[in-house]
Amino acid sequence: MGEEATGIQTVMISSTTLDLPEHRAQARDACLQQGMFPTMMEHMPASGEDAVQASMAMVDRAHLYLLIVGFRYGYVPAGQSRSITEMEYDRAFNRPIPCLVFLMDDNHPVRQADVDRGENAAKVDAFRQRLGTKACNFFKSPQDLRADIINALSQFRTKPAQADLLKSQVTGTRYRVAVINECETSSDAELKGVTEAVQTQIHRDLAPAWGVDAELTFVPRGAQPPADCWWMIVRDETDNPAALGYRDLTPDGLPRARVFVKSARDSGASWTVSLSHVMLEMLVNPTGNLLVYRQLTDDRARSYAREVCIACSAAEYGYDINGVLVSDFVYPAWFESFRGPSTTKFDHAGRISAPFQVLEGGYTMFIDADAGAGWRTIFGATKEPPARKRSTARKSGTGARRRRG
Repeated sequence: MGEEATGIQTVMISSTTLDLPEHRAQARDACLQQGMFPTMMEHMPASGEDAVQASMAMVDRAHLYLLIVGFRYGYVPAGQSRSITEMEYDRAFNRPIPCLVFLMDDNHPVRQADVDRGENAAKVDAFRQRLGTKACNFFKSPQDLRADIINALSQFRTKPAQADLLKSQVTGTRYRVAVINECETSSDAELKGVTEAVQTQIHRDLAPAWGVDAELTFVPRGAQPPADCWWMIVRDETDNPAALGYRDLTPDGLPRARVFVKSARDSGASWTVSLSHVMLEMLVNPTGNLLVYRQLTDDRARSYAREVCIACSAAEYGYDINGVLVSDFVYPAWFESFRGPSTTKFDHAGRISAPFQVLEGGYTMFIDADAGAGWRTIFGATKEPPARKRSTARKSGTGARRRRG
């Protein structure tokens, strides 16, 4: 009903139910986090015929179909040779609508009661083999499944109408940032294309993970930025030998960042990665004063700077958007020490496998609560001394500390 009027995407979540209740809940929450409406057959109709008709109708109304398959084949109605789950998949595949398939990995912990035996075991094996010939994802835990679904659904997100946002009186955290061209080595056309790629990264990748969004406005050379917005200034030469980009505040006290194109090119670095890097960190930690507290032992604690790109800052970990290389960034799970290795997604590119892990060429900064020694740095494994590497830096509005790579 209201889905058509508001443009909200409807996602049908299809799976066996008795063996996957936690997975279905994670899938439902992932849909809601992406601003999509999940539909689920939690209460089957009384007869098999009614169940088939109801499930087919749900597939027909859905904009996307999301299938989760473990090691049970599912309910086969009387007079049918296929389970309702397989019939739903066939219906969705033939409509056609986008079909997102998630298969339980062989290493996923599973109870014996949740694995079919006999004839149904052969049927579920055949179904899984059939799905394996299509594009699918494998998950090792319910949390792993949630992260994969959020990532998969991001490409189908539609921007809600402002009128619909006002009806609910709920809006996300969204900033306005002017990308200002003040350099000679990058043309307005080139920088505008980079701005559009970073805009896609923010809307599609950063916002679902961190709940922070932004609208970027490109300001060509010689033009003035709009009032009351943050600044991303792109220049040729750095004024800080230790940094290819850094952050501080505008004269009005709003967040401001600088990135240096020629200096990056001269040092063999990617200036587009630097721009993406500094932009994302400014959005997640606007004035650079946000910390994440970590209890190491009963009497020892540490506070990490909430920076989202420095742990995976090397250009080799970046990824392409419309021909533009952008920076990888960590997910909130990177700061969650209770998570075990490889239990969820810790960074967008999938290179990090544990909380607080630092990749080669990256670093992180922290303060030990009991040491009184100020900021300290942990570097990832490097092939050359850290002091020779140039990265992005942050300069506080009061002129306090700088970040070095």
